[in-house]
Amino acid sequence: MAYFKKLCLGLMFVLGLSVAAACGGDGGGENSGNTGGSGNTGGTPPKIDDPVTELCERLDVCNELAGISVQECIDLTNFCIDQNFPTQGLKDDWALLMNDCQEFSTCPVFYDCYLFDVPIC
Repeated sequence: MAYFKKLCLGLMFVLGLSVAAACGGDGGGENSGNTGGSGNTGGTPPKIDDPVTELCERLDVCNELAGISVQECIDLTNFCIDQNFPTQGLKDDWALLMNDCQEFSTCPVFYDCYLFDVPIC
């Protein structure tokens, strides 16, 4: 799993996504703070209809898309997920982990969760 995360971090770097949090930055930028999370404090997180779109929009709000648009992020992430998670079960597992990260209201905590708790693309 550690190899997979390193591979994905390398892919993120090649594709232009910022890895500031992995390099010691807080990943928050000027828009750090509450991003309008659901306020769910426990139990089962609400289901996200499109976790890739939610991810890319959140990365944009947190100033973590380095020179690419939200749509480019969506396209690249979908491609990466299709290549690395060949079954629907694996894709669903990824979506559940991503859903858990979306519960964090601050950009630095969300970004750390995304980088270190989710098999990322």
